[in-house]
Amino acid sequence: MSKMIINSIIAIAMILSLVVVGGPQQKAQAATTSADVLVTVGQMGADSYSQTLNGVLYTVDQIGFMADRILWTQEQIGFMADRIVYVTEFSQDNTVKVIYMATALWPTGTEDGGYTYKVSLMPVAMLPAGW
Repeated sequence: MSKMIINSIIAIAMILSLVVVGGPQQKAQAATTSADVLVTVGQMGADSYSQTLNGVLYTVDQIGFMADRILWTQEQIGFMADRIVYVTEFSQDNTVKVIYMATALWPTGTEDGGYTYKVSLMPVAMLPAGW
C-alpha cells in the first residue's frame, strides 16, 4: 500500500514537472519606448559631444577630433575605441535612469548633414533619477 502511494506521488511529481518545463518560457527583453536618449561621445570626464535623440547616434560632419582623439569624423568615421559611446535613457516620467554601453555601431545613412547609426547596447546601470 505504501509503495503504491509513493509511486503515485512520484508520478504526480513527474507530471507536474513536465507541465512546468513545457510551459511558456519567460524571456528578458527591453521594449523600445519614446523616452529620449542622451548619447555622449568621448571618455567620461573628457570633453564630449552630446545630443538628445530617439535611439540613434548622430554626429555632425564637422566635429573633427574630439575628446583626446577617440572619435574622428570628416565625412566618414575614422576610428573608434570600444569605450567611446555610452547612452543614458530616462524613463518617461524621469524617475529611472538607465546607462548603456554601446558595443557595436552599424552605419544606417545620413540625416541633416550627419550620420545615423544602429547601435547595439548593453545595460550597465539602472539608477533612480537624480544620481
